[in-house]
Amino acid sequence: MPNTNYLDFIPQKSDVDTLADDLDKVRADFAAVLKQFNDEIIPYGFQDASRRQGSESPGA
Repeated sequence: MPNTNYLDFIPQKSDVDTLADDLDKVRADFAAVLKQFNDEIIPYGFQDASRRQGSESPGA
C-alpha cells in the first residue's frame, strides 16, 4: 500500500484568499489610523487661538 499523506487532501488557503485577508487587515489598520487622525485634528477656526494678542477679538 502506498504511503498516502492525507494532509494533501485538506484544501489549503489559496493565494487569492491570503491576499484578501491581508487586504482586510490593511483596511482595518488604515481605518484605525484615519479615525485616530480625525479625532486629534484641530478644527480650522481654533488653530490660531493661542497666537492672538490680548487686544484682538476672537472673530479677527
